[in-house]
Amino acid sequence: MKKVLILFPILALLITGCSLTQKPVVNNSASNQPISSPEEQNNKQIINQTQPQNVDSFSVLSDKKLFDGSFYIEYNSWSPSSDKFFVTRYVGMTDIGLPEYQTIDIFDLNQKFLGKTNIQDGLVSETPFWINNTTLITKNEIVNINDVKNITFKDNESQTPPGYNLLEEMKYYNSNTKENEKSLYRLTFSPDKKFVAFFSAYGSEDGNPRNLFIMPQGAKSLSELVNFGSVNVALESSAPIITWSRNGKFLITGNNELFDVINQKDILPGEADGNSHIRRTYLSSDESKVLVISNFQDRRNQQDYDHEIVRIFIKNLSNAQETEILSAEGSEDTITHLDGGFSPDGKFIVFNSNKQLWIANVVTGEKKQLTSEAKNYSQPRWSSDGKKIVYSLPEQEVRLIELGN
Repeated sequence: MKKVLILFPILALLITGCSLTQKPVVNNSASNQPISSPEEQNNKQIINQTQPQNVDSFSVLSDKKLFDGSFYIEYNSWSPSSDKFFVTRYVGMTDIGLPEYQTIDIFDLNQKFLGKTNIQDGLVSETPFWINNTTLITKNEIVNINDVKNITFKDNESQTPPGYNLLEEMKYYNSNTKENEKSLYRLTFSPDKKFVAFFSAYGSEDGNPRNLFIMPQGAKSLSELVNFGSVNVALESSAPIITWSRNGKFLITGNNELFDVINQKDILPGEADGNSHIRRTYLSSDESKVLVISNFQDRRNQQDYDHEIVRIFIKNLSNAQETEILSAEGSEDTITHLDGGFSPDGKFIVFNSNKQLWIANVVTGEKKQLTSEAKNYSQPRWSSDGKKIVYSLPEQEVRLIELGN
């Protein structure tokens, strides 16, 4: 398994739309136009069956400001009912130039109110997720949102499921020092509790907790562990966040590497060539496709150190076929990190490019410019009902587009 770099959430603040020199390569499309949001983890919303089947059917009914401020909109921000979404905000600054913590706030479209939860998660923290229309889980707390203006908390009594007795054997085992040092990090169970993923120094030569392990429920011997190999982290004392897919088949970690747990494969391996690779990986709601947004900077060429290449493509997980959406390159000051996500039915994506928002068909690659005013659009996230897109203007405001067809 190749080593990869881990991208911390602070880099997400840099995500903006910008002017690109584009070289679109479209599969099965006659369009010559220039150029995961993904569903919440437990969204069971029935998708509107009248959603358009081609990009030309989309139109903007309205584009309005919701509130001021610099916030980050997560890929799973929308509630299943599409009447609420949460945003995160970075607060303070440490000695090494990173935020002290992040807060999580919730906006209610019906009340037109941004509710403060006063949740203060660390810089490297699990992304919150909705379990129903009024309940958000973050770390070990459940946020009840029956009334956004009066949010309450309950303890999330998360315990180790049965069948994982071997975790105790590994938890304080270090194969190098033979000492009782805690060696399990980011312990995260799959939604069906059939697997647990974690980082550990187990079996490593240098004792660094960078090896990704999978343990099946009911394992009787450490020989049943699946070792996906080592990933690099930005801070020596930290480990990358582990995000499970809803069906428990895939997990995303490291520099957005995608692992197939069932078949024990690294579907989107990282790069270890000494260059800068930044990648975002989002699964469709049915988890049959993955949206990949990548930035590459060639650091070996000191004559062109700021040159960047960006690429957006869709990968079909059943046959590995890829649909190219965007390929562009230029200097770092004209190309910034792009972002986007799937529509709730997985047939389209929304993304920012050329200071506009675009919609693309995931099968044909056909694209349509959704907006007309040039702005630094950032973090576009499709609502669970497919009727709205929320986005941010960095350092300015959060806005909402209502779609028509």
